[in-house]
Amino acid sequence: MNNTNNYFSRVNDLFAGLAEWIIDHRKFVIIVCGIIGVMGIVLSLRIKIDNSMDVYFRQNDPTYVDYQNFIEEYGNDQFIYIVYRVKQGIFDLDALHKTKMLVKDLEKVPFVEKVNAVTNIEIIEGNKNGAINVYGLMDDFPSNQSEAHPLMQKLLDKPLYVNGYISDDASYAAILCEVKDKPKDDQNYQMKIFSGLKNVLSKQEYKEFEFWPVGEPIVASEWNVIREKDTLVLSVLVFVAIAILLILFFRQAKGVIGPLAVVSFSTVLVFGFMGINSFSFTGVSVVISPLLLSIGVATTVHFINKYQFHLRSGLSNRTSIIEAVRMVAIPCFFTSITTAIGFGSMIISPIPAISEYGSYLVFGLLVIFFLSVTILLVILSFSGEKTEMKYINYNVKTKSNGFIDSLLKRIGYLNRSYSRLILIIASIIGVISIYGITRLQINASMLEQLGDSLQVTHDYEFVDKTMAGTGSFEIVLDSNKLDGVKTQKFVQILESIQKFALTQDYLVRKTSSVVDIIKEVNSSLHNNDKAFYRIPSSDDEVSQYILLYEISGGEELEKLVSADLAAARLTIYVKSTDSIIAKRFYDEIVNYIESVKPDDYSYRITGFSYLMVEMMDYVGRSQRQSLLLALIIISALMILIFRSVKMGLISMIPNIFPTFFILGFMGASGIILDHARSMLAPIAIGLAVDDTIHLIYRYQLEFKRLGRYEKALDAALSSVGRAILITTIILVLGFFIMMVSEMNNISYFGMLSGICIFIALLSDYFIAPSLILLFKPFGKEFDPEEKTAIGT
Repeated sequence: MNNTNNYFSRVNDLFAGLAEWIIDHRKFVIIVCGIIGVMGIVLSLRIKIDNSMDVYFRQNDPTYVDYQNFIEEYGNDQFIYIVYRVKQGIFDLDALHKTKMLVKDLEKVPFVEKVNAVTNIEIIEGNKNGAINVYGLMDDFPSNQSEAHPLMQKLLDKPLYVNGYISDDASYAAILCEVKDKPKDDQNYQMKIFSGLKNVLSKQEYKEFEFWPVGEPIVASEWNVIREKDTLVLSVLVFVAIAILLILFFRQAKGVIGPLAVVSFSTVLVFGFMGINSFSFTGVSVVISPLLLSIGVATTVHFINKYQFHLRSGLSNRTSIIEAVRMVAIPCFFTSITTAIGFGSMIISPIPAISEYGSYLVFGLLVIFFLSVTILLVILSFSGEKTEMKYINYNVKTKSNGFIDSLLKRIGYLNRSYSRLILIIASIIGVISIYGITRLQINASMLEQLGDSLQVTHDYEFVDKTMAGTGSFEIVLDSNKLDGVKTQKFVQILESIQKFALTQDYLVRKTSSVVDIIKEVNSSLHNNDKAFYRIPSSDDEVSQYILLYEISGGEELEKLVSADLAAARLTIYVKSTDSIIAKRFYDEIVNYIESVKPDDYSYRITGFSYLMVEMMDYVGRSQRQSLLLALIIISALMILIFRSVKMGLISMIPNIFPTFFILGFMGASGIILDHARSMLAPIAIGLAVDDTIHLIYRYQLEFKRLGRYEKALDAALSSVGRAILITTIILVLGFFIMMVSEMNNISYFGMLSGICIFIALLSDYFIAPSLILLFKPFGKEFDPEEKTAIGT
């Protein structure tokens, strides 16, 4: 134990010496930090903004590789889908003229490759020569209203287009804009698409149109707008709220300016770190700034608290700074490391956005500690004489106890009197929490993340209700034979999968494949008789119909079949829903395909909705792996910090409790775990351990001084209890402010994190002391006077 004391004493002296050097060379420190700050600002300009699927899947992920291969073979699946309504009817002649104009305007939108609408949609019809014609519905534009109405009926007679380009009651129509592949050199391409689209749809010529646009570029752009606004609003709100709290708690200009300077500077350096590593600013990046602001101030509070304590005790300004560093630098260093481990555990997440997030939070925490023992000390060193005069008549012993002191004494009394009862209550809550965790659902729902307040959410819901749907599963059925698609057997199997999918009407809205083209050709060759809208009766006919469609000018085949005609694509249009429902459908369609697929056939499933199913698995894996890694490493570190296996393991109980509580609360209350909330557990344990270290470290020191567990508890609470309460209030407020975000996932993340931090405070105030009083991990009690006498 003496070796441990000597070790900590040497490290304390080292930090105190560093503080002296910083104060003596403060001009040099300011210049160096200023240069680093400018570099951070410059590097931050290199940050990319990215909300594409690239930030949620690693480039070598087999699932994502398969998705990219599908796009390469069958074309980009990014689109803008615009459902619209016109008061006088979509096939009103004037409305058709304006729709034709609208198509031309949309073709000018940046990165839009092709636009299909009722005015140019591909129609297949038989002719008198026993062949087929493939043409645009309005190649010969109607000259009067009487010519327009039959065109509407012609479109309604085509199952391939009903609820795709026209609703079954002809009240709504849709325009499909195909988007070019994502450019490698333009990270803002989605915003350019969105801006161009808004400019077109807001034109005066289309004031009689009502639009409901959906698609990945629109959602990504909405996220960008909200993210920019949230980042600014949340950061300002947290900054102002923290400034007010610092004024109330410390009532000293330096006690406000110092912490705010540290957190502001650290945020700049983290953004510079993101820029130098080419990290992307994603949907989860919104909480970087408010999180760093809250954590940074919480770290500096311990320095300010001890600094003012020494000033009140009559020490000079310089000595107060040095002694404050001597007393709290070690626990603050340990808490920075343990919190960094909690955040760093996210680096192993299979989701790149979360992995990168963990990386720059770790960097931010280390920067915050560095700035706390440099910039903060420099700021505190100014106006020394004025500060000393303010505190010269202050007598810490005669000052009346305030509310916080009374509260801390009450907490000490409750622990001494009811330690076993406290642990029994905590155990009961723990068991209930574990039950709640078993009910926790992992989900990935785009609409749930966006929230009900956004127009884009209502647009998606409306399109899901009126048309084919806004999501898709892509199934590629492969015969593994050249020209295998040209057989009746192949198209019959593909058709059976389509029909089965359509029976799952809780999710599926429409299907599309080469089978629909073949049926259209068959019907057209039989005088457009609907009775022949079916698969032909022989392989030769299937092959001929495919060839006939191609030579007649059909343009859709290359998007539906592979180049060697061995495989074909089946698109299953679904409602935008949560990944639990999508997973249910995935399991059902897989089981059906396995039951009808010949042994020599193969298949693969991809598409945006399928990626959401995979995301659900990644969220669960990320949560389990990150939490387990954080627990293992932090437990080992706590054992090293306290040089005791028993004390290290005891100290982990109040750290684990808040995490289990909040996960159990989520499960019991039906709050889902998505990719943003999967960060909650490692962040919670990383933050919870901070105050535990400060309390137990001080408790251990006071026990060595006083020799009695109950006396040491009162002394420890009196010494660090106030700082722990202040840091908790700051963190809780910082997280709760995130609830004003328009994004559901960010709002919930803030609320849940705030609750978790408050529970962590209760754990440190009650569970940790009760455990120490019960198990006495510091050794046997002793009389300090006798020990001193023996030592003498």
